[in-house]
Amino acid sequence: ERESQDGGGTSRFAPEARRGSAMAVRKEEAKLVRLAGAAVLVDGFQFLREDVNLHVLTHFHSDHTVGLTRSFSAGTIFCTQVTAALITQLIGVDPARVRGLALDETVALPGA
Repeated sequence: ERESQDGGGTSRFAPEARRGSAMAVRKEEAKLVRLAGAAVLVDGFQFLREDVNLHVLTHFHSDHTVGLTRSFSAGTIFCTQVTAALITQLIGVDPARVRGLALDETVALPGA
């Protein structure tokens, strides 16, 4: 157990209550993929890292775009052409940061 001060009172948290931070780390790791040496974050805009500048957005749902804002400048986002149009028009992401791909298009990732 761990004690925590919160506004003058003391409360106790069982170890199970602290697992949230470990879950967040596992989620971040699950979104980080290495392809031929290149690090790619998949739907991981809430986990931006300085050492990752390649991003894949699988589709335009709010649970996949968490953390993606108009000020995104952390590299290139690879996604479908439809998703590219949505994130540039609705969120305001700079089109120079987005690479919209046809559904059957193959792309060589920089650094891979």
